[in-house]
Amino acid sequence: MKSTSLLPLISIGLIGLAYVLYPYRMSLLYIVTMNPRRIKPGCTPTVPKLNLEHIKSCDEIVPDSEPCVIRNAVPREQLDQFIANVGDNNFNLKRIPSEGRMGNPLMEPHYLGTDNRADCSVNDLINRNPACLDHYTGFKSLNYSHYTVLNNTNLDLNDFSRTDIFIGYPAKPKVTASFHSNSFEKSSTLQLVGEKEWLMMKPTDYFGLFQAFALGAYNAAYSVCVNDLEKITMQTVRTGPGDILRFPKAWPHHIYSLEGPNVMINFRSFDMRPWLPQDFVAVISEIVSAFNSKDIRIRTEFCNPDEATPTNYGQENPKPHFFQRLHKPYDMRCVDIFNSNIVQYKNYAIANSIQSEDIDEGIFNQVHAYLAGNQ
Repeated sequence: MKSTSLLPLISIGLIGLAYVLYPYRMSLLYIVTMNPRRIKPGCTPTVPKLNLEHIKSCDEIVPDSEPCVIRNAVPREQLDQFIANVGDNNFNLKRIPSEGRMGNPLMEPHYLGTDNRADCSVNDLINRNPACLDHYTGFKSLNYSHYTVLNNTNLDLNDFSRTDIFIGYPAKPKVTASFHSNSFEKSSTLQLVGEKEWLMMKPTDYFGLFQAFALGAYNAAYSVCVNDLEKITMQTVRTGPGDILRFPKAWPHHIYSLEGPNVMINFRSFDMRPWLPQDFVAVISEIVSAFNSKDIRIRTEFCNPDEATPTNYGQENPKPHFFQRLHKPYDMRCVDIFNSNIVQYKNYAIANSIQSEDIDEGIFNQVHAYLAGNQ
């Protein structure tokens, strides 16, 4: 009788668990199958009519509740001093051919590879060195001491676990990151050189309508059908030198890098809460990803052995975080952090989805015109 009386409670518990985990069903499927090569079939793409609104100023919102922007958060003189201090440091950049597609919010424009590289400094970009044209890269870094000149009330270095520099010289507007999110880190991005145009969508839309799934901390879209973008409202902003864009962890974001030299730093803060369903699923997925991948590693073959020296946010940091200690032996100006699960997903998605340059430009033109008329 006792076991029978427990059945309703067990049933309610199972229903509640299913309700909590349902938004992460695609993540659970990846955990079971360990197959990152997965997108939703059956899309005939057209240019969606976007519903856009501005990202708010940070003084208008509750901190960490949604994306927000601080205009001129770092004064011009601080930016100039930083560039003067680090401008000759070379970074290893990958080629992004201008003759290829622009890309769209759900699909990057080119396969992830390792060929056709160039070593370029910030000064090379500012001086428009033709050898650096159509090259771009991310996840690079400098020593902690390099960033101290940027420190102010809007950018407290004590708040951050690591930094990533995104640097390049696109000949025309280019998608340098399609929609994705990071379950373990929140971001404060500082634009140094050039401009970017950002799109943000709510995490509930990403995990709901686009059925996002966790490849470890990285959340990828299962549905890459651009038609569905018109079913939601997205936030957008254009950032220029000195602007800081903040967004909470797991907040999906998409980036257009506009033509010309472009440098942005993402100051990241570790924020993992494994008692939350999304974080718990992401932790399990991270373990599965590490087990599943044959090639998650830091690749040093792109560094010049005569010039490489340990360079990263862990160097000279008074309070090194786990990530900083992990990267401390490496020259993060030239190494690649290679995750084969993410590479497999993106290359599979590009190869198995219907792509159109006209659709890509139709989406970008709406974003660009909205921002041009509403800055």
